[in-house]
Amino acid sequence: LFDKVLFVEEKKQLRFGSYPCCEQKEMLSKVSNNMVKHVGQSLSSLELKPDAVIVGGGISGLTAARRLRESGLVVLLLEKARRLGGIWSGRGTYECLRLQQHKDVFRFDGVEWPSSTPDYPKAHDVKSQIAAYVKKHRLDDCIQLGAQVTAIKRDEQFGLWRTRYIYDECSPEIEIESRFVALATGSLGSPIIPKGLESSLQLFQGSKIHSADYYRPTSYKNRNVIVIGWGASSVEIAADLANRGDCNSVTLVAPPKFDENIAKFYEDWCLSRDLGREITKNFCADPTRSEASLEYRNDLLRDAMATRHPGLLEALPPPLRPKSGPIDGRIIVSEAFNDALLAGKIRVIAASIIGAEPNALHVKEASPSKDIKIPATDLIICTGYTPPLPRLSNLMQPKPTSTDFYDTMWAPECPNAAFLGLGFGFISISLLCDLQAKRLAQVATGSVSLPSVTEMNAWISSVKAKNLMGTTQCLTDNKYFSQLFGGINQQSSTITAAIKTPLTTSSRQQLNTSVRQFSTQATPDESKLSSVGQEINSSRFSSEDPSKAYAAWAETYDDDSFEVLKFDSPYTTRDYVLAYWPTTQEKNIRTQILDVGCGTGAVARLVHDELPHATTQRSDWHGLDLTPEMLAVAKRRGQYNTLRQWSITDTPWPVPENAFDLAPCNGVLMYVKPQLSVFAEFCRAVKPGGHAILMIRDDNIDAWQPHMDELERQRAWRLIEVSEPRDNFPGRDDNEPPIMYRIYVLRILPRQN
Repeated sequence: LFDKVLFVEEKKQLRFGSYPCCEQKEMLSKVSNNMVKHVGQSLSSLELKPDAVIVGGGISGLTAARRLRESGLVVLLLEKARRLGGIWSGRGTYECLRLQQHKDVFRFDGVEWPSSTPDYPKAHDVKSQIAAYVKKHRLDDCIQLGAQVTAIKRDEQFGLWRTRYIYDECSPEIEIESRFVALATGSLGSPIIPKGLESSLQLFQGSKIHSADYYRPTSYKNRNVIVIGWGASSVEIAADLANRGDCNSVTLVAPPKFDENIAKFYEDWCLSRDLGREITKNFCADPTRSEASLEYRNDLLRDAMATRHPGLLEALPPPLRPKSGPIDGRIIVSEAFNDALLAGKIRVIAASIIGAEPNALHVKEASPSKDIKIPATDLIICTGYTPPLPRLSNLMQPKPTSTDFYDTMWAPECPNAAFLGLGFGFISISLLCDLQAKRLAQVATGSVSLPSVTEMNAWISSVKAKNLMGTTQCLTDNKYFSQLFGGINQQSSTITAAIKTPLTTSSRQQLNTSVRQFSTQATPDESKLSSVGQEINSSRFSSEDPSKAYAAWAETYDDDSFEVLKFDSPYTTRDYVLAYWPTTQEKNIRTQILDVGCGTGAVARLVHDELPHATTQRSDWHGLDLTPEMLAVAKRRGQYNTLRQWSITDTPWPVPENAFDLAPCNGVLMYVKPQLSVFAEFCRAVKPGGHAILMIRDDNIDAWQPHMDELERQRAWRLIEVSEPRDNFPGRDDNEPPIMYRIYVLRILPRQN
């Protein structure tokens, strides 16, 4: 215990929860009796090894970290992205995305939904809840962001798993040992387009994107859009286009199952959220309601759907009309799609895609059998993501041979390895992840033992033979769900209380620190602001002559903004710069950043603090700002290759075309007269495929939105992500409304001829 407490003091310096900077990475390699080593170094018998390494920082990984730590275990969570949340981190979620389950069902233990949250929360609501969950359970200090796991190998001699990871392609590989590993990498990998479909579309010359790149319908006005696929994303996107896109036409082409060589179509129901709370609570399996049978729930939902959408099944092509119960198949939920279909806003065709012309697709309709030519200017391809097994198999040795797991989470061939969050069906994934995490904690603490390999395999075979969809992972049936996890809550509370925590209470409190837990700090004393800072703060950061105001503020700007007012947006802008930082294996390619309105260089400093030294050494920063005094401070910091005094309203900017990978712009646009030419300069300066990352205040977005939308309609850029609203100055102590802002990420598109 003495050795472990000593290590706690050292681990604090590593700033778990952030992406390690150069100095922190050097510390990782020098600390002798810690939990990591470079490959090839010997391990000290006195070092503190984590009980479990968790791979993945989505809901399942974070829930596992919480439950394992509550049981007194030492945990390290590795997340390859530079932010938490998995699929809910923001990237790849479209604007109209909502939960398919009611918020009363999709809950995070210990964290309540804000009262203003809609019944079916949006993506940013879920993202905010995940952040609240991390903060509530103080998970920051056991998390490493930007950690790319390269291998997970079992050492049978010592009964340990050895996990290797890197921070970038130039970093040394780090190896860590643990008794348990938890794979929480999610069920969705990289976007995929089947090779046969890709081949059929070769001659098409319009725009083609995967659903992962769709955010909103703005750029599809007056276009003929075809959505390809029959699943959760395709119906929601088709409905969004039909209801908000002002398109000429919206056609959904539902091809046969891509994973089979026969013309068999999906026959899943598309259910609606607005069937009434008493009805929709039967969507999700509930381990406490084993008496509510599948037959009962199916009958209830079938009747409710017939009442809500009369004629819906007849409006679908015959091959897509479901023959099974509403919750016997995949999860597809969209009342907006059902309404648009019945209103004639969407044309649905069950057909194989057999070829393309520059402005049309050729499809072979299944029933009645005939060839059809469909005019098209744009395609949105909703064909899914790489499945988990290939991704896991590439990492692990020994590797799982199937995604049918014992108790939905244990592979017989992988001892002490838990595979989390891979259940499916009509379930609340947050509930499943919490129950799996509790089970993992029971096994990891020795309170529950796993059966033999033979017994696990026998159980898997038995369940597959009788369970819905022929797999151990479908949890729609209340009875099956209850058999797996029905009594776990009562068991876990007893187990947790009986386990001795390996760290003292004071040590654990010291360990649980967070870089940005502003709300837990005392309200700052605004009297500590400089006189200029007080004047600007009282004006809510508006000024008739911002250049003059910021010139006077330059020398005390950082102290006032960060130490007193707790300026938030530079940190959030940093997070988005890191999230969209380009990745390349070519060491001679340098990342180019244009910091628009760079000020004293706060964003550049924060990014440099987080990135590995090798990465920052392969990046060039270029700053534009109106105020010479602010630029002088930025120059002293030495993080910019070039700095130029310039008003961003004077276009064109003195920068080359197609030159930059990223263009962050923080805290500037509120001082600039909104005009199209300013946004057009981002599109000119940034390379196609690069990103503009714009911080815009909520009280200023209405002035800028028309220009943002116009360039999107011109196909100059595409909005791909918007952050949740945030308070820019949580340290301000006044009775006025907070100053709220959001981050807008726009991808620059190839230049139009």
